[in-house]
Amino acid sequence: MQWQYKDVFSSENGHLANIYYRTKLTFHYQLNKRFNVYVAQEINLALQSRNEDGLSRSRTFFGTVYKLTKQSD
Repeated sequence: MQWQYKDVFSSENGHLANIYYRTKLTFHYQLNKRFNVYVAQEINLALQSRNEDGLSRSRTFFGTVYKLTKQSD
């Protein structure tokens, strides 16, 4: 859950919070001992907002992770 305030001192509704539900789903796949790849999807749903209804933002991530040592990626 995320509460966000906009225009706090410059609008009459600035003291009202926009409430969003944020969630992220990630899938990892290990190619070998050193390389991992991943894909992730993040969505923000506006639960209570003055300007937005429903899905307000969506992001997709792709990436790789290279393992340098046991402690460092």
